Amino acid sequence: SWNCQGLRNCRAVQILADLVRSMLVVPSVLRSGGLALLWKSEVMVDTQTYSPNHIDVHVSSPLQALWRLTGVYGHPKERLKNETWRLLRHLRARDSLPWVCIGDFNEILCSEERNGQIPRPLQPMQDFQSALLHCGLVDLGFQGYRYTWRNGRHGVAFVEQRLDRACASEEWRDCYPQSKVIHTLAAYS
Repeated sequence: SWNCQGLRNCRAVQILADLVRSMLVVPSVLRSGGLALLWKSEVMVDTQTYSPNHIDVHVSSPLQALWRLTGVYGHPKERLKNETWRLLRHLRARDSLPWVCIGDFNEILCSEERNGQIPRPLQPMQDFQSALLHCGLVDLGFQGYRYTWRNGRHGVAFVEQRLDRACASEEWRDCYPQSKVIHTLAAYS
């Protein structure tokens, strides 16, 4: 799954098209959101549901058991963040397959995931933690640079945060114990 705001860049689209054989795109609304799920031809993907904030699919291949993938774009507006947590809880109730949830959640889990002068209020982080706990999802961690987003400002107004992540159920982690999340720098946006 890919936060695809950068897909307005024709070169980025061409590079992605060369790598994959199939894709499902949920377009961005103005300059916010947009999701793309891309997969190779040997992988079977069965779309369950999608919206401007998620793509939920079942995934299988000849050598793997069926599992579930949800790509997430969390509401960026503070007053709508609980809609994202409600969506996760609703999706959890729909299915019991091994589950991995990846994407831009637009929230941090703890204050160490933020670098900036003004601290993040505790309640939004606790709401995110509660949603993951309810869904049986655990953050998979990462390798690479700590933060996945920055606001582009300078001085005391500068902020960077870890908003993008992968979270998985115990069953999914048991099926894919060698899985890793690697933060890379974006070449196109």
